[in-house]
Amino acid sequence: MSVYKRRGSWFCDITIDGRRVQRVLKKARTRAQAIKAESVIQNKLFENKYKVEKRPEVRFDKFVKDHFLPYSELHKRTYPDDVLVCNMLFETFGRMNISEINPPMIEKFKQKRLEGETTYKRKRNPATVNRELCVLSKIFSLAFDAELIDSNPCRQVRKFRADTRRTRYLTFDEEARLFEKLEGQEWVKRIVTMAINTGMRQGEIFSLTWFDVDLSRGLLHVRVSKNGKDRFVPINQTIRTILERLHASASMSFQVRRPKVVLST
Repeated sequence: MSVYKRRGSWFCDITIDGRRVQRVLKKARTRAQAIKAESVIQNKLFENKYKVEKRPEVRFDKFVKDHFLPYSELHKRTYPDDVLVCNMLFETFGRMNISEINPPMIEKFKQKRLEGETTYKRKRNPATVNRELCVLSKIFSLAFDAELIDSNPCRQVRKFRADTRRTRYLTFDEEARLFEKLEGQEWVKRIVTMAINTGMRQGEIFSLTWFDVDLSRGLLHVRVSKNGKDRFVPINQTIRTILERLHASASMSFQVRRPKVVLST
């Protein structure tokens, strides 16, 4: 397989299974253009020889609506967030065929997202962009499984190095002022006390039942945490006292439900 120039015109000389094909590349002006044209001819000859079926061209937005979003709704707890991310992705990739999107395009999208502002005119967090890239990568992963693309282009794009750790705690003065405002609302105070002393999230506290409380070992069983895995949370003396008092009350079921009884007697 080669290209050459003769009398001002570029030619290609291709041999496939013993058959020699020579073509003049009329529109090629440089060697680079001639090589590209030769590659196109080579692919066409190969497809005709072996009856290779072309992949169907599917628009990015159609694939997302028909395949990714139904998948997300069925398998992911972050489905509402995925919908918002996909609507944003449509602005950049929506009208493109999914097979046309390549790593440089995704890299440009990544940089543009980081440099842009949020709805509240704030600098966008790199961790936010990373989560958007995760959604985009999953879309391409499903497209690869559907044999619409040869590989996932997101795998060649590096994510930002982002520190997502949070170290914000209430000071003693802030905690005192908070409980002062909650005076007379015992059920709310118990929820706040639980959150402060265990670090549990709102949904985790609201989902807690007596079945999840192990006073003998001093542990609370969080069955579905934010990352989708179970975990155990140790309890201190403050939480133990609250739980023992509630347990002693015959009328307490401790099933936390919204908007009904929450850690109240």
